[in-house]
Amino acid sequence: MIALPIYSNKRRHLIINGQIDLPAEDVPMKLRFCIVGTLTVILMTDVSAQVVDLNGRYRCIQVCSVGSIGKSGYVTQSARGLNVRSQTGASSRSWIDWFSPHRMWLEDWNEGAVFSADGMIIRFDRGTIWQRDSGKPVALRPK
Repeated sequence: MIALPIYSNKRRHLIINGQIDLPAEDVPMKLRFCIVGTLTVILMTDVSAQVVDLNGRYRCIQVCSVGSIGKSGYVTQSARGLNVRSQTGASSRSWIDWFSPHRMWLEDWNEGAVFSADGMIIRFDRGTIWQRDSGKPVALRPK
């Protein structure tokens, strides 16, 4: 049996075999922490399960590389993991951020991106913007 002293609120408690020996007046507070913790886990699980479907073809509509305006990039999604291929053919493994559910990190490009709640727009940190390809031709403005 291992006993370690703990001091909290100027009271001395012992940890005996991994269990904290608390006085009776601290039990309601311990119960409150358990309830709050359980509710937090349940609510966070529901929130994190709401991942946007990013699968599909996207067209580059702003700050595209030379000659690639209107060309298609592709996103393939598997849960929180993504494979992204740009309009120039460069590909990267990426994933959705745990702490910001509308943000992803593209490992091979060393770049982040934010996507809309409906998954129609992806805005990369360096200014490039992709729009989900609806199959209709994109009208480009001449410069």
